[in-house]
Amino acid sequence: MLRVIRDVNSLALRTKPASSKLALAIGNFDGLHRGHQAVIARMKAHAKAQGLRPALMTFEPHPRCYFKPDAPCDRLLTLSDKLAMAEMMGIEQAYVLRFNPALATMTADNFIANILVQSLQVRHVVTGADFVFGYKRGGNSAMLAAQSEHFTYDAVTPMGEGIRKFSSSDVRAALREGDMERVASILGRTYHWTRQVIHGRAKGRELGFPTANMLPPPVLVPRFGVYAVWCSMEGMNKRMAGVANLGTRPTIDGTHTRLEVHLLDRKIDLYDARLCVEFAAFIRPEQRFAGVDALIQQITKDCQTAKAILQPA
Repeated sequence: MLRVIRDVNSLALRTKPASSKLALAIGNFDGLHRGHQAVIARMKAHAKAQGLRPALMTFEPHPRCYFKPDAPCDRLLTLSDKLAMAEMMGIEQAYVLRFNPALATMTADNFIANILVQSLQVRHVVTGADFVFGYKRGGNSAMLAAQSEHFTYDAVTPMGEGIRKFSSSDVRAALREGDMERVASILGRTYHWTRQVIHGRAKGRELGFPTANMLPPPVLVPRFGVYAVWCSMEGMNKRMAGVANLGTRPTIDGTHTRLEVHLLDRKIDLYDARLCVEFAAFIRPEQRFAGVDALIQQITKDCQTAKAILQPA
């Protein structure tokens, strides 16, 4: 079970084995894309070879959200989802540092001396080669590499496809475009949300297409429109094909963003269930129709399109 530690200065951290014999991967890890996975994999390999405890350090809120509080944060993962994925990747401890004025103004030298060396007694550190940290981004991989008297260090070269490296920024751009194939290529997995199904206005049922309604999580919302999706109930291994509308439902005068999922060739009561929705492919943008009949005709076409997309799987 993943142990989450938020106060790196507590006395509990200075007792063995909680803070000693650590191999530590450090980063924001927003999205946990394939580049992040490479950093974590390098750390885990070293931990296994040297008999160290595999751990991760991340920051909350995301530094970008801290420095630009009035701008959209556009994070890709909630902290809880990030930690759940880290646990599935074999991380035993996660240090979640509160990104506050004290941390924002801490020099890179003090970050190393006070947190990595004194509080955590870390044995090995892994980051991306372009990792920067400390006040005014004063620390970098070269500074970490120079700490050989305290810990060993690995810098993982950015990974990518062609001339483009895997980055959270590219994931955000692809989500805004609805390019779910590109998103999946960078993440190494299908983009998904796991959300509680809520009671809606039953408009889909009235139209002949009953839907499971969900509110979006507090992350960047992909391009509004219709998607071919895979769905599974929490604790259920089998995936079900579906079609989903993400948006405000302009034809029925909707005002709030919703994800509405219609299962293809399935009738299951999903009310109050937690549903994992994987966004397989973008079908079309959300649009306002002249009337209900036109909407029904288009939904019928969307279902056929979704079936064709998901059939090979």
